Amino acid sequence: MRPKGFLQGPARAFRPAGLCVLAGLFWLAGASEPGRLAHAQNGPRASESPSGARDSAPRWQSAAAQRGQALYAERCAACHAVDSNDAGPKHRGVLGRRAGTVPDFEYSPAMRRSQLVWTRSQLDAWLRDPEALVPGQAMDVSVPDARARHDLIAYLATLR
Repeated sequence: MRPKGFLQGPARAFRPAGLCVLAGLFWLAGASEPGRLAHAQNGPRASESPSGARDSAPRWQSAAAQRGQALYAERCAACHAVDSNDAGPKHRGVLGRRAGTVPDFEYSPAMRRSQLVWTRSQLDAWLRDPEALVPGQAMDVSVPDARARHDLIAYLATLR
């Protein structure tokens, strides 16, 4: 006798496949655990926020954002900082911000005129080829690797 609730017949074949599909959806969403899906997309609950360590990778942060943080330190930190202007503008709050508007940063005339708003897709295009997106801009670095761009953007999205 089979245990109560045990799938029989053709439905039995769908159980493992359904679990694989569900696990794949969580992986695509960047969550390491099903219960963390909403947090991987929307950020932590107030009780899960890291205290005092704004740039460290909190446990709710997606794997992509954690890889992006490492890439940021490796590739971006020579010219940019999270909370202060350097050779490049600060990055906290970049998603949703209009390009060329960080106070106390001297942008190129092309960036000031660009009228871009930094969305994930605009950041992807910018990182892929800044000159193609805004001719005459001053950034001479690009990120040709699509996964690296995705990871950097995932990290930038955590900097609210």
